[in-house]
Amino acid sequence: MGKEYTYICKGIALLMMYFHHLFYSYESFEGYGINFFPLTGEIVIHIAWICKACVAIFVFLTGYGYAKGNSEDNYVKNTIRRYFKLMFGFWFIYILAIVTSFLGRTPAEVYGKDMKSVFYALLDFMGMAFFAGTPTYNETWWYMSLAVVFIFITPIIIKMCNKTSTFIMLLYIIALGCLFVSEYRIQAVFWYSISLIAGILCAKYHVFEEVKSRFGKYYIDVCISMLCLILLVFFRQGSIYYIFDGIIAMNICYLVYAIIGNIAIVKSIFLILGKNSMNGFLIHTFIFMYYFKSFTYSFKYFLLVWLVLIICTLIVSVLIEQIKTIMRYDEFTIQKINAAVRRLKL
Repeated sequence: MGKEYTYICKGIALLMMYFHHLFYSYESFEGYGINFFPLTGEIVIHIAWICKACVAIFVFLTGYGYAKGNSEDNYVKNTIRRYFKLMFGFWFIYILAIVTSFLGRTPAEVYGKDMKSVFYALLDFMGMAFFAGTPTYNETWWYMSLAVVFIFITPIIIKMCNKTSTFIMLLYIIALGCLFVSEYRIQAVFWYSISLIAGILCAKYHVFEEVKSRFGKYYIDVCISMLCLILLVFFRQGSIYYIFDGIIAMNICYLVYAIIGNIAIVKSIFLILGKNSMNGFLIHTFIFMYYFKSFTYSFKYFLLVWLVLIICTLIVSVLIEQIKTIMRYDEFTIQKINAAVRRLKL
């Protein structure tokens, strides 16, 4: 599964994330008279909660991409490069959010007005607000903490996966963490490590390619994967949902590889969304919650509300990329990252 397919998977995960955030509870759209035809509100909310598996998809792709694109001798340099690439993208949106704070969410409102506000803002700027338990300018940015941690621990996990003894020890550590760590902020690392390892193993052993070559002739692979996905979604309940989410992520990514990647029009749509997934993740909450909530939910029909958020976020993302192009932001940051990595004597 190449880079193009990972973008398609990100596009699907992005749509799931939008749906989850829009409809995960009645309180989120209370007073807007949302029409759920032809479904019911309970069914839509249940689907929205299933869509939380989008987090596992993003984590799965992190593990898959890292294991697929790195060799033993450049883990450190690639980790540093990945970290700053992630953060430069985040920092641009963070600064843009502060500049547009007049639209309805100000730093003083979020961080306060005392001396602690500077410290809170710095932690948020570094993507560490979730783990620090401090205020964040955007609730959705909790994932930045997870993304940063996984960037640094993924090389270690990949090396542990290379030997049976250390891999067993890794699984033992994760199991203990899932069972006995009660702090949600730390527990999330153990939970989603399952998805990360699934991605690493799928890349390391070419699982998708092997399954398709052996069972794909009569679509046996697709039928089995879809059946597994249905069963996993059905049993995705309670506190152990994170275990199912890792396998759900793997099945969704496989179905992309086996089916969606071969449908030109659908592939193109998800490819566009996937290439804008980072911006979409960072900005969509500002649109539907902080700045233009009444506008977003004013379209009444739940599918139309979802579509409006998709279109609006995509338009804003394209505009952001145009601004970056004019400023030569990506070119400048890539040069700086590469120059810094080259100076490392590793």
